[in-house]
Amino acid sequence: MFKAMKNEGIVTMWRGNAINCCKIFPENAMRFYLFEYLCESGRLNVFDTDFLNKLTNGAVTGMIIQTAMYPLEITKTRVMTSPTKITMKDAFVQIWRESNSSILTRWTNFYKGFKPALIGVMPFAALELGISKKGTEMYNQYIGTSKVGYWPLFFIASTATFTAMGCTYPFRLLTCQMQAYTGPEKHRLGLTALSKKIWRTERVRGFYRGFFANGIKAIPASAVGWTVFNMSQGYWDSYITNRTRSYS
Repeated sequence: MFKAMKNEGIVTMWRGNAINCCKIFPENAMRFYLFEYLCESGRLNVFDTDFLNKLTNGAVTGMIIQTAMYPLEITKTRVMTSPTKITMKDAFVQIWRESNSSILTRWTNFYKGFKPALIGVMPFAALELGISKKGTEMYNQYIGTSKVGYWPLFFIASTATFTAMGCTYPFRLLTCQMQAYTGPEKHRLGLTALSKKIWRTERVRGFYRGFFANGIKAIPASAVGWTVFNMSQGYWDSYITNRTRSYS
């Protein structure tokens, strides 16, 4: 990090931020909406335990959102990890031209590393959303109100994200390494081969490389997202209620 700042200045810390904003806005909107819809509709409630149903809803939500947003994810990774400064368009063209396959199948270039990403995101989303939802409901029952303050929501979501990251980070690491690879296709390592390589060289520690740096960013970002969503939902419900009363 400090080497990059020395070579390119502090602006390099925001490399890829534009595409990240383009990705995170619709991603969070769809993620929260779909998760709440599944929880309220009960369409996937196959267990007798409410918490297990929330985990299932979170996992399905993560799978759908990851599939839809993955092309933007891999493009963002290329922009951020490129040794030279490139634009989103440059990264898109680079990924598109990486294989000599037909035009009809080149779209698969944007799903490289998708397998570990999907394996990792399903338990991550299940734990993050499931624990956040269940924790918020338990806190509501404990204090006897439907309105939860900013800091309790933030703490609940931070705990959920930390738990989810700790359980699934190895898959995140594998995904990033597979996304960032720009060498010859014949030398590209698959999920199993890459896992074995990391295990041989660094053992367990290698699968958690960069965990602290990712946690500094991901935990507060996810916590703020969950907190703002719940508080905005509460304000909107109050607005609709008051507006309905004024017309009655």
